[in-house]
Amino acid sequence: MPAAGAASTAAMPAAGAASTAAMPAAGAASTAAMPVVEGGPTQVVPRGGRPPSVVPASAWAGDAHEHHADERHADERHADEHHADEHRAHHRDAERGGRGGEGAPWGRSAGAYVGDDVAPGSSGAHAWGPPTGAALDAEPEPWVASPPRRRTGSVLALGIATVAAGTLYPGVTLVVLVVTLLVLRTVGVAGEALDRRRERRGGPARGDVARVVGATPWHGLRAAVGLLPSVVVAASAVVVVGGVLWWALQTDRLVVSLGGSEGNGPRAYAAVLGLATLLAVLLVWFGPLGRLTRAGARRALTAVAPGWSGATVLVAAALAVAGVLVVLLLTGQPTTWGPLPGPPDLR
Repeated sequence: MPAAGAASTAAMPAAGAASTAAMPAAGAASTAAMPVVEGGPTQVVPRGGRPPSVVPASAWAGDAHEHHADERHADERHADEHHADEHRAHHRDAERGGRGGEGAPWGRSAGAYVGDDVAPGSSGAHAWGPPTGAALDAEPEPWVASPPRRRTGSVLALGIATVAAGTLYPGVTLVVLVVTLLVLRTVGVAGEALDRRRERRGGPARGDVARVVGATPWHGLRAAVGLLPSVVVAASAVVVVGGVLWWALQTDRLVVSLGGSEGNGPRAYAAVLGLATLLAVLLVWFGPLGRLTRAGARRALTAVAPGWSGATVLVAAALAVAGVLVVLLLTGQPTTWGPLPGPPDLR
C-alpha cells in the first residue's frame, strides 16, 4: 500500500459498495489491530500486516448482554443486602421499645420499607410508627414503692390508752409520748429513704436494709428536726387551753362537780389533764409535717402486729389498758406527776 507522507487508503468491499478507511500519516504510530464487526462498512488494517480475523457481531452482542446481566445481578444483591440491614435495624429498634414513632426519619410514620413483610399503616415490629404490642410489652415498668397500709383501728386504740394514761400519769405519759413519736418518725424517714433508693435502682437490691440501718443516726436527726414544728404547735395549744382551764379551776372561776364531790375535786383536774393529752396527741399526729410520723407508725405496726390477728391482739391490749386506767381513776386513784415536779400553781 502506498504511503510517503500522504494518507493511504485501503478500499474494502462491503455490502456492494466501496468504503474508505483513513490511515495515519508517515512517521506516526501504526494503528493497532482492531476487531471488525461482520457486516460493517469499514475495516481498519494494520500497517504492513494482514487483516485481522473478523469477529462476528453476535459475539459482541453476547458479551454486552452478559455484562448487563452481571451489573443487574450485582445491583440486586446490593439491594437485598440493604434490605436485610434495614430488617435487622428495625428489629433492634422494636426490641428496644421502638424508636420509629413520632419524629421518625424520612417522614415514615406508619409505613414499611420496601421488601418488608408489613403493609403500610400496620403496626408490625419493623414498621415505623408508635410501638404497639410486643414493643410496648418489652419496655420495663418502673418500680414504685407501695405505701404502708393504714392501721386506723390500732392507732385509735393506742390513742385512747394514751389519753387514759395522761389523766393519772401525766409525767410518764409525756415522756413516753415524745420518745414514741421520735421513734415512729425515724422509722418513717428511714422507710422513705429506702423506698427512694429502690425506685432509683429499679427495685430491691442486696444490702438495702443494711444501709438504712447503718444510717439510723442520720435518720434520727432528721426525725427530731422534722418533729419540732408539730411539737411546738401541740405544746402551745396545751399551754393555752390547759393553762386557762387549770387556772379557772384553781381560782374557782370554773366549778365542775364530778362524782358527787363539792367544788373542783381530783376528777375535775384529771379531766383537764385528759383533755390536754388528747389535744396534744391530735396536734402532733395531724399537725405540721406529720406525714412521716403517721407513715412510720403504719410501718412499725405492720412489723410489730402484722395482719388481722396482730391488729386484733394489739387493739384488745390497748383497750384493756385504757379500761384499767379508767377504773383506777373512778376508784379515786391519785394523780402521779413524776418525773414532773408536781401540779402547776396558777393562783
